[in-house]
Amino acid sequence: MYTAEGVLVGWLQPSGARVTAGDPILLIETEKATQEVVAPADGILHQAARIGERLTEQEVVGFILADGEAPPLFEAELVAATGQPFATRRLATRGQPAAEKALSERPPGGVIATPAARKLARTANIDLTRLTGSGPGGRIVEADVEAAIHSATAPAATPARGWSPLIPATISPEAQAFLATFPEPAAKPPSPAADDIAGWARAHAGNEAEVRRLNADIEALYKPQLVETHLGGVPVLDIRPQNWSESRRILVYVHGGAYVLHSAASSLTSSVPVADDTGLRICAVDYTCAPAAGYREVVGQVAAVLTALRAAGHDWADIALFGDSAGAAIACAAILKLRDEGLGLPAAAVLWSPWADIAEIGDSYATLRDADLVFRYEQHLKSAALAYAPATEHRHPWVSPVYADYRAGFPPTLIQGGTKEIFLSNCVRLYQALDTAGQTAKLDLYEGMPHVFQAFNPDLPESKLARQKMKAFLNRYLSGGH
Repeated sequence: MYTAEGVLVGWLQPSGARVTAGDPILLIETEKATQEVVAPADGILHQAARIGERLTEQEVVGFILADGEAPPLFEAELVAATGQPFATRRLATRGQPAAEKALSERPPGGVIATPAARKLARTANIDLTRLTGSGPGGRIVEADVEAAIHSATAPAATPARGWSPLIPATISPEAQAFLATFPEPAAKPPSPAADDIAGWARAHAGNEAEVRRLNADIEALYKPQLVETHLGGVPVLDIRPQNWSESRRILVYVHGGAYVLHSAASSLTSSVPVADDTGLRICAVDYTCAPAAGYREVVGQVAAVLTALRAAGHDWADIALFGDSAGAAIACAAILKLRDEGLGLPAAAVLWSPWADIAEIGDSYATLRDADLVFRYEQHLKSAALAYAPATEHRHPWVSPVYADYRAGFPPTLIQGGTKEIFLSNCVRLYQALDTAGQTAKLDLYEGMPHVFQAFNPDLPESKLARQKMKAFLNRYLSGGH
């Protein structure tokens, strides 16, 4: 096998692996891009170059061998077999797994980094030459880039301004102590401009790095089975709680994050405790965040997952939807899309703090502006809303579900929220829209609780109560419930 001039940044298959023609087997970083090199034929891969090695054009990097065939051992044999010269510097490594060899020095003009680290660095505009690698042989790994992103996006220290949130005596002592830990929302850095693609990429990567430990702690505590897969061409995270029993019932989860942040893997504080409490398998949709995708594409991705579950043999009576914040609005929109296309309705929906009107419309946007512990609309949400949908479409039912016509049908819906969040009016208005249209809806509000409190601290008594009510609601409407 030959390659273009560049640096070998990763083998995608181990030496000795059986490959098929067209399978990606290695990555070469050229001056312009990182290129995948595919297997030219079926056979057994034998690596002949090290990760981090700088290669010349048309240089041999490996062989695709037939069963029982041995790779060339000497330069003369290689020249006879390929008609191409083979660099003497490669002879010392022949016969050893190239991917396991550590490079003692950085390749000339480059850095030693994993493909994932390089991809993240390009997305977030991080200069790899300024980083120190923590991987084997000093290689830069993804965690090194995430740390650099977090450092670059961390807000500067803000002088104390006497911030002291109002903490009601009517909530649990645990919740009182928790609310006292919230920093002043106005001190948080503003969101990027709606069209700042690179800025949003950095914000997304920084947020993923920031919550990584929190999600790891949740995974260690609850010990779910997590499997990354695809449904309907959309990446999903299949979450099965500890001691899960085989069942057709499934809960499709759509994560929040103002349409621009988080992922299925970084939202475990929402999904995993729910899976554990309800005993349900959860399919968390890893939809494309804005501004990389607009609302129509995002809603289409969630709808595609639902239709794929139907094609896999799940009845609508087996399927419920669950979303928080922006994810709750996306879940509503996906249901509306399926309904209007005549494809059916899931058995139930559970919505935590739904961002049901994407614009700053509703009483609590004003009355609770200074009481909200999480964000300020103008500073943190306005540009995210515009990244997801243009202002001219903010009243589209797929963008702001409070404006949908629910008379044509909607599944039984549980809406949960807190009295200390600007989305309180979103909860009330969406409930009224459903109830007025004759649909089954329950509004479940919690005294003194902030936005998506169930995920911010799953151990609060209020969070546990909310999940128990969610469990009872789902058991009432899902197939096989009790």
